[in-house]
Amino acid sequence: MWYYYVTAEIENHPLKSKELLFRLVAKGLDKGGAEQLFLHDIGLFERAYWHELDSLISLEESKRCHPFIDSLAAMAEIDQAVRREPWSEENRQKVIAIDSTNTAKLEALITKYGFPTWKLVGREGSHNAWLIAQHSHTLLPWYLTQLRQAVQENNADSYDLAYMEDRFLMQQGQPQIYGSQMSWRIVADDTIKGFYPIVDVEHVNERRLPVGLCPIEFISRTYLGTDSIIILKETPLIEEKK
Repeated sequence: MWYYYVTAEIENHPLKSKELLFRLVAKGLDKGGAEQLFLHDIGLFERAYWHELDSLISLEESKRCHPFIDSLAAMAEIDQAVRREPWSEENRQKVIAIDSTNTAKLEALITKYGFPTWKLVGREGSHNAWLIAQHSHTLLPWYLTQLRQAVQENNADSYDLAYMEDRFLMQQGQPQIYGSQMSWRIVADDTIKGFYPIVDVEHVNERRLPVGLCPIEFISRTYLGTDSIIILKETPLIEEKK
């Protein structure tokens, strides 16, 4: 749904944009996400229907499961904080321990409240849950199945799903679909960088754009310093620091 909304904005279809935007809010887009993504960029504050939309956002936020949202935010902060520390064997062990704890907590929260869709926990909460699940080897396959269903129901982000699909394939030692997984590491004073193997790389952008991923050449230019798509020879098992 997000892809169609952005397309409507780009192609200047105001009625379609409004309809899709209201549907996105009903599914879980909150004020924080709206402000971060596009409020200032597209002048949404100045649109005639902003007050109506603002009221709907407030109403939908009041219906969400805030204890679940708060727990997910706290877990995601811990998940990312340890990954910002200098990489070492000690840090790797901390990551493993935190991922194990977060997995158990997320499973318990889902059992108690349900799957973290946009409608239940908002866009940010849903993303936080995805962040935790993608770092769990045991939870990821089940979570991926549920996320596929939520995306089909326009109740989760296809962007997150694309990353998780790639990550799951890499966990199986198979080439990725969307080219979301990369490596940038130093081995024996030599920098190894590039994309892990991608299925049908010549047409990868045709798969990336509909799920909200930018052209792969932009990623290559930004992170690898070249317009070429550097493909590594092997798909390793998922590394913990990602």
